[in-house]
Amino acid sequence: MPARTSDIPVALQLSNAIVGWYKARAGRGPTHARAHVGDDHALVLLRNVQTTVERTLVEHGRGDLVDELRQVLRGVHHEELCALVSREVGRPVATMLSDHDPATDTSALVFVFS
Repeated sequence: MPARTSDIPVALQLSNAIVGWYKARAGRGPTHARAHVGDDHALVLLRNVQTTVERTLVEHGRGDLVDELRQVLRGVHHEELCALVSREVGRPVATMLSDHDPATDTSALVFVFS
């Protein structure tokens, strides 16, 4: 019998929700995701995030384009990501800080609670 959502730890629910968000927006989600929820923040680490096209750009020395694209994507969807985290964690989110390293194909998202 599958676990009810309430039976799943909040950090796992959050990492699954973020992976689903990336999959819906980028065509694929990261293959490794881990969330840590603290008293005043949530940290989500993502690995193997890049699409085939992005990996090709990195291989040809254009990681700068991948980084810029990821920044724009997160910026355009800033409010949506904050709302998703707020819904999953049950806490209002004041802001999101984020970065992506094309060379290691790793992203970090930090959500600061209000």
